[in-house]
Amino acid sequence: MPSLQFRCSALFVLVLLSFALLSGQELQAQEPAKSDLEESWQTIWSQGQRVGYSHSTSSEKKVEGETVFVTDTLLSMTFNRFGQTLSIRQQSHVEETEDGKLLRFSSTMENPPNSKTVTSGFLQGAEIKLTSKVAGRSTTKTISGMEDVFSLSWPERIIQEGKLKRGEPQTFEVFEPQIGNKAKITVEYSKDVPLPKEGAFHREVTLQEKFAGAPPIESIVTCDQDWSLVKVSMPLLKMEMRTATEDEALAPIGEHEFDLATDTMVRVSGMENVQQAKSVTYRIEVDGANPAEIFEESANQKIRVIDDETIELTVNKKTLKNYPRLEGESSSAADSFMQASQYLECEAPILVSLASKVKEGESATETSVALEKFVKNYVSDKNFSTAMATAAEVAQSRAGDCTEHAVLLAALLRIKEIPSRVAIGFVYSAPHKAFVGHMWTEAWLNGQWVPLDATLGHGGTGCGHLTITTSSLSDDEAAPAARFLPMIHLLGRTKIEVVSTEK
Repeated sequence: MPSLQFRCSALFVLVLLSFALLSGQELQAQEPAKSDLEESWQTIWSQGQRVGYSHSTSSEKKVEGETVFVTDTLLSMTFNRFGQTLSIRQQSHVEETEDGKLLRFSSTMENPPNSKTVTSGFLQGAEIKLTSKVAGRSTTKTISGMEDVFSLSWPERIIQEGKLKRGEPQTFEVFEPQIGNKAKITVEYSKDVPLPKEGAFHREVTLQEKFAGAPPIESIVTCDQDWSLVKVSMPLLKMEMRTATEDEALAPIGEHEFDLATDTMVRVSGMENVQQAKSVTYRIEVDGANPAEIFEESANQKIRVIDDETIELTVNKKTLKNYPRLEGESSSAADSFMQASQYLECEAPILVSLASKVKEGESATETSVALEKFVKNYVSDKNFSTAMATAAEVAQSRAGDCTEHAVLLAALLRIKEIPSRVAIGFVYSAPHKAFVGHMWTEAWLNGQWVPLDATLGHGGTGCGHLTITTSSLSDDEAAPAARFLPMIHLLGRTKIEVVSTEK
């Protein structure tokens, strides 16, 4: 019953998602399986339309006399995004002890035509040894504080084995490979829902998931009286997984009516000439979440709290052309904003060659503007079928959307010895008269972070960019998917209006 694996993949897909052998230690002295393989199929739905399927198998085996539970899950989903197709396929493998403690795992995420992302690891004492491979580049790191971490399959086992009692929630931490960190899970058998047949009912279980730096996300797991899965619903994302036969799961998916991008835009009025304004103050209201915990304050973005669901966000324009030409503009940012990483392969020959094509300016500011314009023109295939490629992949394909423009510009800035990071948030789209999810780049100039947007190439940004969070995309950080999590709480339940504009 892979409800949590379904949840994590859905989270990755909506922001912004062949079985891989595990790296690291090998299993020892395996004995024949204790039980036959159990198999299940599910259909996956979004906004009332079928978008994919899930297939899972579970089994037990003996390792040095101890029982090991093994779960393999495949999820395949296809969405429309600005009228183009975005396809995601994830395979995961989890091994755990009889009482749910994580032993080892692997996760493979494929988003054709880009190379797949493979994450694998194992628990050793209180540490997880984590290996991540993106676009052929592998990194390994050790994550401490994991002595009591459970597997992603444990919540499902608690439910399926009938371990829950009404009104007695269970809370524990699980490790989520796609995020590269642990999450706090609370599982509670909340109520019984009567069915038309006399004496029949469904059991309803609430599953709440909390990642650091983001509000909790709730799912509803519906089971039969014998605790077998009926469906898993994610109200926040309007997604659902339903038990199905193999034929139902693999049946062709018809034409998509729901568009992941255009149908989740935040419509707003009163936004004339917002990019030319010196300052704009917005009133942002989020149903069921605190926007003050989601949006980030910075030198050019300030928050005033109205209540638990409402803020005023004031964005001030930074104009690059007004910056003085200073020497040594790149000397005061942390190493994490200058180093190569899996997504910013600054040493890759194709990126070094691209950077050499851009003439150095008299200041880092002029060089940054030149790079911004170069990336805008270089990425000639503006498409929305990619979730997130690396800078080297973008250099090779010359294709992608805002995320591809942002990572390529960030890498080229670092090659030119200008510290960089990416920003994630909303941008105002004048043709749609709405805010849409977006990623752009920031450069460290004149002792401060300055926004650049290579999808526009305007030499900086105006007041139509609302920042939720930023990331160095360092290999030491959590996975990029973690940075998109706060955005999920804004989809479909956010109102934005203009309070005042300074011309």
